[in-house]
Amino acid sequence: MFIVVMCGGEPYSPNYRQFFCHGKVWEQILEMAKEWGWKPLGTKPVSHWGDEYWKDQGFPSDYHCEDFGKIVTTEDGKSLADALERALATSLKFSAIDGPVLIVEGMNAQEYRLANAPLSADLLKAFIRFLHRGDFKFFWDD
Repeated sequence: MFIVVMCGGEPYSPNYRQFFCHGKVWEQILEMAKEWGWKPLGTKPVSHWGDEYWKDQGFPSDYHCEDFGKIVTTEDGKSLADALERALATSLKFSAIDGPVLIVEGMNAQEYRLANAPLSADLLKAFIRFLHRGDFKFFWDD
């Protein structure tokens, strides 16, 4: 399994932000959001790959993590946050994630906790705050 890394804003600026979660939690979040009315708009390619790279094979605009990164727009992120807020307003039951602990070189303590945390109301609230700050790119780190 892998860690999903999400970041938005310009690096080294006050607007830069990151969020990490376990790959299984990412899948749970997306599924929960769909159950609560999220209509995914599709992702966009990270610009440094360029349109030429995707010209022949077509960009996979789904929400599956890849090593090349994908962008979730501000509008799509807001819609995702709205669906998760609707889910949080109910009595949700969360389950633990099983499997090995995930760690990568250079990871700090907060990143470690987020990457290995099961889906919970607190994690969802933190992710919703992240989503409300605008578009972001996501990719996997193994």
